[in-house]
Amino acid sequence: ASALTAAKAAQAQIAASTIGTDGVLAAASALNSAVAGLKTVAPAAAKDVLNSLVTEVGALNAAGYTTDSWNQLQSALSAAVVVADNANATPQDVANAALALLQAQSALKAVAAPAAAPALLPLLQATISGAQAYKGADYTTASFAALNAAIAAAQKVAKDASATDTDIAAAVVSLLKAEGALVTAPPAQLYVQVLKTHRPAISGTAKAGKTLKVKSYSSKWTSGTKLTVKWYVNGKKVKTASKLKLKSSYKGEKVVVKVTGSKTGYKSVTRASKSHKIK
Repeated sequence: ASALTAAKAAQAQIAASTIGTDGVLAAASALNSAVAGLKTVAPAAAKDVLNSLVTEVGALNAAGYTTDSWNQLQSALSAAVVVADNANATPQDVANAALALLQAQSALKAVAAPAAAPALLPLLQATISGAQAYKGADYTTASFAALNAAIAAAQKVAKDASATDTDIAAAVVSLLKAEGALVTAPPAQLYVQVLKTHRPAISGTAKAGKTLKVKSYSSKWTSGTKLTVKWYVNGKKVKTASKLKLKSSYKGEKVVVKVTGSKTGYKSVTRASKSHKIK
């Protein structure tokens, strides 16, 4: 605008012929400089395209694109807005701003959408919950341990983002098989009768190299009772038999014999003899 005003003023001075030769030359020089400084202003129609592009880009959502490509678009958008609002913007300014904005828009990189969860995942999760409802006290140790192992394997598959429906189906099958293999624990045995017992005794000389025998007094126990004899030296079991030959290494230790009686329907009972010091 200032260049145009200067050009018109110089032209008027020359046309008026009211100035001398030097004045004419000076006015002509000023006119040439003013004309050289004039720039063509972009017409409104040209800016309409830029404004439409600015509106379109401004409506985009950052959530759908990568941070770097979105920031580059915003820089181009800001520059385009400045040009669109500039009343003296040239056609080149408008075209360059529109081109930069279009290039930034086409360079946008969409954020990869998360993979959809496998269709069978809810089934696996429900199967895991169902398996966890079983109580260990109701089943044998081995069968319940197998179920827990299947649950752990299924939970691993459920948390694996790369697991396919095939993987999930296999985990469900394994879990159901483990459930089907559960073995009910036998009910706790109720002892309704009490064994008659008798304290055992040691027969023989408690001396290294000698052999000791047990006096179990089996006739004193409830009829039909099964008796098991175990020998202990210094509190450590050394033999399960009715006799024990004393080793020289036992010298100075104490020997005890224990007899355990067992019978169906009765609670097992263990009786111990008096201790004898080995000479």
